[in-house]
Amino acid sequence: MHKVKRPYCIAVFVWSLIILLLLILPARHFSDAQKVEIPYLDKVVHFIIFGILYYLAAKAADEVQSSTSKWVYLIYVCLYAVFTELIQLHLIDRSFEIFDIIANIMGATIAYLFFNLKQN
Repeated sequence: MHKVKRPYCIAVFVWSLIILLLLILPARHFSDAQKVEIPYLDKVVHFIIFGILYYLAAKAADEVQSSTSKWVYLIYVCLYAVFTELIQLHLIDRSFEIFDIIANIMGATIAYLFFNLKQN
């Protein structure tokens, strides 16, 4: 059986695409999920998905033995978080929310702190 080289690198790419698709799909695709009345659930989801993205990016950096500091990957993930939200400005059935960006960045930052505390 062929072993996949650099699975975390692949995971970062795939997870980034999944995030992009989830954030550009029309909101009507999530109408069943919107029936659940949990305050700020969407912000929790944003927090989690971008936390996972940072974690995968950090593991990918370890996988390729990158000498780039982990905070650089945090910046990349945060820029991607802003980018995905800015795209929604141009979509009919989606809306830009500054609190989504804040949740995205908080998720990535907490993952960064967790990953680096775990490493030390």
